[in-house]
Amino acid sequence: MGYLPWDLPAQIEIVSGAFCMLRRQALDEIGLLDEDFFMYGEDIDLSYRLLKGGWENWYLPLKILHYKGESTQKTNFRYVHVFYEAMFIFLRKHYGHLGCLLSLPIHIGIYCKACLALVSTLFEKVKYSMGFVSRRRAADARYIFDVDEDNRDVCRQLIHRHGLTAVFAGEKEMSDSYECGDDDRVNYYVYDISKYSFNEMLESLSAHFRDNQQFALYNPALKALITDSEIIQ
Repeated sequence: MGYLPWDLPAQIEIVSGAFCMLRRQALDEIGLLDEDFFMYGEDIDLSYRLLKGGWENWYLPLKILHYKGESTQKTNFRYVHVFYEAMFIFLRKHYGHLGCLLSLPIHIGIYCKACLALVSTLFEKVKYSMGFVSRRRAADARYIFDVDEDNRDVCRQLIHRHGLTAVFAGEKEMSDSYECGDDDRVNYYVYDISKYSFNEMLESLSAHFRDNQQFALYNPALKALITDSEIIQ
């Protein structure tokens, strides 16, 4: 779906099971999720059965909050096994009637993709263990804190304690330069959860999104900055 505009509705083939809405009539006609699939592939199977049943699948530009990749890390061998096993289940279910000469190339293709994924995963683990790849550190990023006035002093202490490169929203001449991103460093826009609702955060993030900008939270109860890779206290 990467070729589609994210802000326009579009008819698609596969709907992600992470967030979807289905008509009860459609499910009554084609059936529920197939329990032969575990974690991956069941949404592909359901989408395929919807199309075969004469229904349409649509992408709608709605805002949702989804912690992508948290169920299984893609650098995990288990992910590779479960994901590609789901592809074989789908193949057996919907194309099991194909002759050997037709199904063999598909099987070989799936095995090759699975092997490449395993090799890539192993390579990444070796690089990480040898120190060639490290997790993003606090000092490698820049932060724009959009926090309640009452929480600024505590945030300043946190910034000083960890040596963070940071400004506060409202310091316009500085925050503008951060958002422009004149280098490869990531800019975290830090939302105070006592100041904004999650809906307000998502609205703001989608309105001001940039490629090098990431989403982060400040929790005043924990006095903690929460990013995609670490909790800073």
